[in-house]
Amino acid sequence: MLSALRTVLFPDPPRTIPAHRAISITLRTAHLMTFGTLLGGHVFDIDQSRLLPFLLATIITGAALMALELASTCAWLFMGKGIAVLMKLL
Repeated sequence: MLSALRTVLFPDPPRTIPAHRAISITLRTAHLMTFGTLLGGHVFDIDQSRLLPFLLATIITGAALMALELASTCAWLFMGKGIAVLMKLL
């Protein structure tokens, strides 16, 4: 059972996701746009209730980026990129 779980979480070679690069670029662009708007809203002292949709969109796009990487292989968590994201979340 442990071997089957390992095969599912850490396939060798990693799974190929169709249009992975295009999806990643789209999500990253949306993530940066929503985060930039959220940060700018705080800098210019915009009412927090107006910034809530941008906060939610930032969280959703960030989670989608992580899910996209984890869909290929969970080994991503132990690579430099994954560790950097986990440190940022801490």
